[in-house]
Amino acid sequence: MAKLRLTQANYLDDPWFNELIELLRSRSPAFSAWWDEHEVRLPHDGVKVYEHPKAGRLSFDYAILQVAGGNEVPLNLITYVPTRDTDTQEKMEALLGRSALVLSA
Repeated sequence: MAKLRLTQANYLDDPWFNELIELLRSRSPAFSAWWDEHEVRLPHDGVKVYEHPKAGRLSFDYAILQVAGGNEVPLNLITYVPTRDTDTQEKMEALLGRSALVLSA
């Protein structure tokens, strides 16, 4: 539900999206209750895939670490690591022109 709330922020004025939410609310009391909680949450980890114009598909595991910042503003530290069992690390090394990316298990 929190991810749907996050997505809605990109479609505030979209009639189709708003109609979908209202339809779900009218048909599901549970959905309506969850929606009224206004919970918004970013995913903390996952996989990001990019299509690079030269290297092709690159796949990275990512993790978001939230740390306390100044003035009570949270800061996010996002790490990207080439996904295992893909050729992303080799492609990144080729793009950088060196094999300096050494990732240990």
